[in-house]
Formats: sequence, C-alpha cells, structure tokens
Amino acid sequence: MSDSQANLLSLIVPIYQDAECVPSFLARLHPILQQIQTKFGLQNEIIFVMDPSGDETEKVILQAREENPAIKLIIMSRRFGQQPAILTGLFECRGEAAVVVDVDLQDPPEAILDMVAKYKEGYNVVNGLRTRRPDGEHWLRGVLVERGYWLMNKIATVNIPRNVGDFRLVDRRIIEELRKLKETHGFFRGLVPFVGFRQTEVPFERQERHAGASKYPPLWGSLHNSMNALVCFSNQLLSLAGVMGVVFIFLLLIILYYLIYVKFFSGTEISTGFFLLTMVLLIIAAIQAFLVAVLGAYIGRIYDEVRQRPIAIIDKKIGW
Repeated sequence: MSDSQANLLSLIVPIYQDAECVPSFLARLHPILQQIQTKFGLQNEIIFVMDPSGDETEKVILQAREENPAIKLIIMSRRFGQQPAILTGLFECRGEAAVVVDVDLQDPPEAILDMVAKYKEGYNVVNGLRTRRPDGEHWLRGVLVERGYWLMNKIATVNIPRNVGDFRLVDRRIIEELRKLKETHGFFRGLVPFVGFRQTEVPFERQERHAGASKYPPLWGSLHNSMNALVCFSNQLLSLAGVMGVVFIFLLLIILYYLIYVKFFSGTEISTGFFLLTMVLLIIAAIQAFLVAVLGAYIGRIYDEVRQRPIAIIDKKIGW
C-alpha cells in the first residue's frame, strides 16, 4: 500500500440530479468523519461520481469543495447508471478502504463509524444490513427484493446477502481484486461476495429519503439487478430448457393417452381437435419464448464481455 493510500478513508457517493440532498448529506457526514479521524487516525476524501445532471448538482458540489478540499468530483461522459458509478469511484479512489454510500441519507452516515471499527478488527468487507425499510416504500418493491434475493441465493454460485445493498465498506485488497475482474456488467452487490475474504455486517435502519424523488426505477431497477445476479452468477437458468422439455413431453403423452382412451375405449364423442391443437401450440410458443429470452440474456452478456468496452467513460475529474 502506497503512502497516499495509508490512513485514508474514501467515501464513494454516486449521484444524479440530487443537488438538494448534498448540503444536508455533507453536514451530517462531517462530524462522523471527524470522529473517525480522532478515533482511528484516518483522513478522508469524499468522491462524488456524477452522471451529467440537468440540475444544480455540479454547482452545489463545487461550492462545497471551496470549503472542504477533501471533496472531489468525477463527471461521466453520459449517463451510465449507479453500478458503473460505484465501480468508477472505487477504481479512482486512493484510500486504504472505501465506503459506498448514497447521498439521499437513506443509508445513515452514522453507521460508517461502526463499519470502520469492524474494518479495524481485520475484516475486508463490512456490509450494511437493513433491519427495517422505510414505511413509505411500495410493498411491491419489498416483495420483489425479498423474493429476488431468495431466488438468487437458490441458484447463484455465490451467496449474495439478503437485505444488503450497496452501502458497505471494502478495503484496498477487495478494490484491487474487483479491478482485475473487468466485467462489463458490474453488479457490485454480487461481485463483492464473489471476491470473498473476511466479511461481516453492521445492522442499520433504512431511513426515509431526505429530499427529492429517487431516480432509481423501483420495479425495473429491481428486476434488472435480479437478472444481472441470476445471469452473471449462475448457469442454472440454461438447464431449464432440458427440464421444461421433459415436462412438456410428459404433458403431451398424457394428452395423447387421453385422446386415445376417449376415441377407442370410452365410446364418447368429443370435439377435441381444434381446441387441443390451439392449447398445445400456445404452450409450445410460451415455452419457446421463455427459453429464447433466457438464451438471449446469456448471449447478450457474452457479446458485451467479448467487446470489452469500458464500464464507464470519465469526462473530467476535479480535485486530483
């Protein structure tokens, strides 16, 4: 570890159109960082990683930097999203450890003090464990998140902790291992468990958003993250083709047996042709569409990885 990395804690803050949250976030964060410096001897840098915003976000951050030179700003060339912003901040930071935290104060900065204490005990990763979600959160998102984590841990090759988001501390060793992976679809919540090493958790209650509206689409965002986890960390979806094929053949044999029995043994006349043919075709079409979608998800990600495009492109860096 270089001298520039030792005794330095990096705060990685992905941000997009959240100008009204910045002053309150920094005001609440400042005393926590002072305690960390006093208790653990860690200086700090606060790295905002911003997709180009149409509001005053950049201006507010630069104004705050005039009073606190530890604040830095990375501006992307276009909107890449939260996960690329997190990884870009981690790869550009200089700290011996880094904490990823949102600016909206749903993740309480006070928990960072406990994370650093666990890090000093020798842990490489300290996850923020949500013990309670905000009362105003939509019930559907809660169901999707809970069932999504259950499914991911059933079929994924790594254990992705439940009720753990991006709010966590990772040390320099984890950061450098993440850098080696070079994955186009950088799902931070899955990559950290994949890297491994010593990991622990710090419980906290997730708060209401401080101001403004979230830019994160609750339904599509959760589905997108779930698909990334399922496809990037498991091949078991591909085995569904064989399983569903066997099930479908079994169902067809039952239908065939039923038609033969009715026609030759029951003596009952029924009109089965068009109706059953339509049902069979619909079942075949649905299964084929589902399997093509699964294959397309894998093939699309293979295509992305083969092209080896960067996970994000930086327009400018301020404070380095």
